[in-house]
Amino acid sequence: MKLIFSPKGSVVSASLTILLLCSNQLLAQQDGPAGVPVGSGYVFPSIDLTFLNDDNLTNADINEIDTIGWKVAPSLLYEQSSNRSRFAADWRLDAGWYDDSPIDDYVDNYVSGIFEYQPTNRFNSALKANFTDSHDPRGTGRAEGALVAAQPEFDEWHSFGVEGNFGYGLENGIARVEGDVGYTTKEYDNNRGSTFVRDRDDTYGAARFFYRLAPNTDLVVEGRLADHSYVQTAVGVAPLDSFVHRILGGVSWEATGKTTGSIKLGYIDKDFDSGTRQDGDALIWEIGITWEPRTYSVVNISSSRDFQETNGAGNFIQKDNFISADWTHYWQEHISTTVNFSYTEDTFDPTTREDELTNAGARLNYDLQRWLTVSGGYRYDERDSNANAFDYERNIFELTVRVTL
Repeated sequence: MKLIFSPKGSVVSASLTILLLCSNQLLAQQDGPAGVPVGSGYVFPSIDLTFLNDDNLTNADINEIDTIGWKVAPSLLYEQSSNRSRFAADWRLDAGWYDDSPIDDYVDNYVSGIFEYQPTNRFNSALKANFTDSHDPRGTGRAEGALVAAQPEFDEWHSFGVEGNFGYGLENGIARVEGDVGYTTKEYDNNRGSTFVRDRDDTYGAARFFYRLAPNTDLVVEGRLADHSYVQTAVGVAPLDSFVHRILGGVSWEATGKTTGSIKLGYIDKDFDSGTRQDGDALIWEIGITWEPRTYSVVNISSSRDFQETNGAGNFIQKDNFISADWTHYWQEHISTTVNFSYTEDTFDPTTREDELTNAGARLNYDLQRWLTVSGGYRYDERDSNANAFDYERNIFELTVRVTL
């Protein structure tokens, strides 16, 4: 079910109309986007307009689609805060059109909200909710590689999620605890002859304990539980329902010199409800480090090993090795660049398929005005699989104009 069906001109003109209407009540600000007062809060509208060239729109090994395209992404953010609470609601539309492949044109919507409440200095809480009306682009999800040729249209889906968070303890105290609990449901809207097996309900929870080892360093112990429940199963196929638990331990640090981050090692165990599917377990890790050699230069490095739900091949996807790095540097106050790189090894357990995915890119951002930014970028994607039909290379060039108030 789609919230908005609209041709390109209507989406762009409606988005610009929102900005013009909001500008009549503009609240000027010296730095960053300006907001419009609404009640006791503010609305921050924005719109991104993108022109692109994509030489392999559907991640295909043969018969690649080389096309130019346009994207428009308007958004509205509402924020309201007091001494002890904060409320924010966000709506974003993402629409794209492709000259040489109109069947891949899309209009997606995202809505989210969060309410944060901190009654005391020791206790904090948050309630989040989100709704997504989106799609799996052709060449992703259940139809990768050579399967694209048999997919006349992309798969559309919608999802709803709710999550609660809490924390108890002083930020600089000797110990503190955090917890999360949530539920997400996802349902496909078309191509039901194939997509009905991908409808899923997820229930999850987590708890973390922090113990202060030094003024800027904490010991971290974390446990996570997740129940994956698939709504329907194909005849003669064992259900993919499973229960997953993770336990991790490590350290986190803040403002130690010019570096902050965390390193956690642990164990994952995935138990299928069906005795005919092979369970999985493995050592896992999560590493995230931010290095600021200068106030105007930031480097982020991350690495992980984990499991992911299958997209159709095997029982699950084992993300054996993931590593990424990005560097953002401000050459002047209004000019910045970002370069990024990532590498992932995927094993589709228990099949013999193994993929290596490489992504790299660079982007230049130029703030012409406080409310106007122009950016240009290039991205390279590659998948090298021992199943040759899933190999691909992809080059994307983009030019984006971002307008705020």
